[in-house]
Amino acid sequence: MRMDKFVNKFSKLYKIILIATLVLSIARLFQAKVVFLLSGIGSLILFLIKYKSQNKCVRKNVKPFLISFVFFLTCLLMIIFIKDIEHLSFYKIFLSLLFTIFIICTHIGLYGFLRQLDIKIDILQLVLNLFSFYAVVFWSGGEALTHFFNTYVTVNNGYLYYLLFISIVSEIFTLSLTLCLETVKPPRGIVTLISTIFLTFAFFFFYLLNIFSGKLIYIDIASVIITIITLLNLDFSMLSPEDFKLEITIEESENKYADSKVYFDTLSLSAGFLFIILIPILLFAFKEISINRVIISIIISSLYYILSLFYLSFTVKKNLLQYHINLNAIKQAELEQKKNEILKSNEILINQYHTDYLTGTWNREKFYLDASKLIDSHTPFTLIYLDLDRFKVINDTYGHDTGDVILKETAQRLKRFSNDITSIYRVGGDEFTVLSRIVDREKLTQFSLELINIVQVPYLHNNTSYYIGLSIGISEFPKDSCDVDTLIKYADFAMYRIKKSYVQNKIEFFTQDYYLEIERKNRLIKKLENSDFNEILHLNYQPIFYPGGKKIKKVEALLRWHDEEFGYVSPAEFIPLAEQTNIIFPITQWVIDKSFSDLSRLKKEYHADFSIAINISPKTLTQNPLIYNLLLKSSYYGLDNSQIELELTENFSVYLIDYIKEKIHVLDQNNFTISIDDFGTGYSSLEYIKDLKIDTLKIAKELVDNIEEMKQDYSLIASIISLSKALNLEVIAEGVEHKGQLEILESLGCDLYQGYYYERPVSFDALVERYLQPDNLYNIG
Repeated sequence: MRMDKFVNKFSKLYKIILIATLVLSIARLFQAKVVFLLSGIGSLILFLIKYKSQNKCVRKNVKPFLISFVFFLTCLLMIIFIKDIEHLSFYKIFLSLLFTIFIICTHIGLYGFLRQLDIKIDILQLVLNLFSFYAVVFWSGGEALTHFFNTYVTVNNGYLYYLLFISIVSEIFTLSLTLCLETVKPPRGIVTLISTIFLTFAFFFFYLLNIFSGKLIYIDIASVIITIITLLNLDFSMLSPEDFKLEITIEESENKYADSKVYFDTLSLSAGFLFIILIPILLFAFKEISINRVIISIIISSLYYILSLFYLSFTVKKNLLQYHINLNAIKQAELEQKKNEILKSNEILINQYHTDYLTGTWNREKFYLDASKLIDSHTPFTLIYLDLDRFKVINDTYGHDTGDVILKETAQRLKRFSNDITSIYRVGGDEFTVLSRIVDREKLTQFSLELINIVQVPYLHNNTSYYIGLSIGISEFPKDSCDVDTLIKYADFAMYRIKKSYVQNKIEFFTQDYYLEIERKNRLIKKLENSDFNEILHLNYQPIFYPGGKKIKKVEALLRWHDEEFGYVSPAEFIPLAEQTNIIFPITQWVIDKSFSDLSRLKKEYHADFSIAINISPKTLTQNPLIYNLLLKSSYYGLDNSQIELELTENFSVYLIDYIKEKIHVLDQNNFTISIDDFGTGYSSLEYIKDLKIDTLKIAKELVDNIEEMKQDYSLIASIISLSKALNLEVIAEGVEHKGQLEILESLGCDLYQGYYYERPVSFDALVERYLQPDNLYNIG
């Protein structure tokens, strides 16, 4: 490591000595011999250090320093042959040096300006070209032109004016030729070689004309030509910076410095060397200069050629290194661009994953993600749970196409409230949530009223107006909970509480009092999990009558729970809890066994001729043991399967496509009767029912309740009955409690009736006593 540092430092010192040597030799100072000697010794030492180095990377670069060793030998020859440096006047040498610097800088400046390029001048290359120009024009040609300078111009200002005149004329021709060549873009080495040979021939042609004719115009032309040759050598032997401006494709740039390219650069240098060598030799042949000047010119030209080759190799490596740095930067930029494109694509995919396919709002996954971020950042927010009132009725009656249109329109209305602090999500069939950083209850209430008002605007589809309501439940972070699922549960709980009420603006905040209800639910679940169903559960039976109420078609088995601790527990309360916790499976098995046992008694002991209907949760129908148990118990109790009706609850179509369609087909093949319970309040639709083996539809009590007052409910029931008859389905009206309801339903052609108007649910014994005793007739009154 220490040796490498020493080599690097010595290399820098060597470059300084080399440049100093060239400058001092150009100035033709007497101390040049000493500097040449020091430079040569330095080159030899550096070569030996490089050769002896153990570092492989250092040893790879021995070749350029072999050239330095040759330069050392050249320096020794320079010391031997340099004898008459002082012969020319220092004034002319100084003017020639200034002129050389001026003409080269002017040429490069004009060339760069015309091409509008920021060409950086490499000082070492400038010195090398300056040296060649000076050696040829003012060393070899100086003696031959002395007589012309003495006769045509004065030794003072006239000499400088003449040089300026020559430079201007030469510059015009050189720039014109160079720009033309740049436009055509031929191979640089070949152009340099041809132009050098042609212009060299032209130089000697006009020079000889001057000698033989004595006309000064020829020496002027010769001076212009020799200057043009030197300037072209400057243009075509130096590696131009624009060669490394990565304005072409990467594939083209990778071949920019192929072997052929470097070959033409070397050829260009060789052309310049040939020009420098030929001039003094030919001048000597015409006896214009002495042999000493020829030898010195050859030594200087050889030195220039060797140094130029060395510098060419150095420049190529340096520029290639810079090229690869630039290339890496470009590739890095491309990688960064691709990275950004991938990130953008990922963002699009993530947004698509987080977007509800139907409404275009954020979906449930996005809701959980955003809510979790707000909780992690300890940002207070409110969770607003929205449920569309009467949507299920419209969806069931008019089909999913109409329901989808309403959902899309609802989403568009709600999205108007989306901003930096409020986001809208669809989390279920007709359920939306809102995450808002509005925490003031008064502002929240006003915001919720705006949501209700915009949803209540009638929906127009296919020239029909649809009216939708909105129930809202609200929970707050961190006041109510710090868990997303708990906040949803609380908001959902508050929403369903207010949904059951008949207030105008259905907005409910979750309060601490609700914890008692939640605690009650947890205790109910625990009681169901740990109790014997025979001790806490029993079945009541509600008859379903033919029109007129004189004859029973079937009875519905209704599950009831009476408990010493909780008292009467409504099925609407404990059945959803049982479904949530999977207790619904053993409860269903118990109901099947109990109801089949009762039906068997009714037929054997009381000769009952009606069938029985039991409620089956779609969740249980997805389990194969259910069908097996139905067949097993039916066979065990000796029942006819056609007298067993299975009522699927209102949300069956959520499972329909993926789970129970095949199961319903199996039940139908085994002669079980299938009915849809609470039709008009769930997710079911007639367009699905027509593809299934459904026998009966039971119109939901919610529709029957309003049949006298609400025209829309009347129209819905009329449509259900009409479509059912078209599909050859039996229709039962649930919840018939008034004579007016009964009369309207009869006028619409309803098949069967169930409700308090005829009979409430009764126990097994009461059912037997009222309807199956020969001496006891039931009077409707």
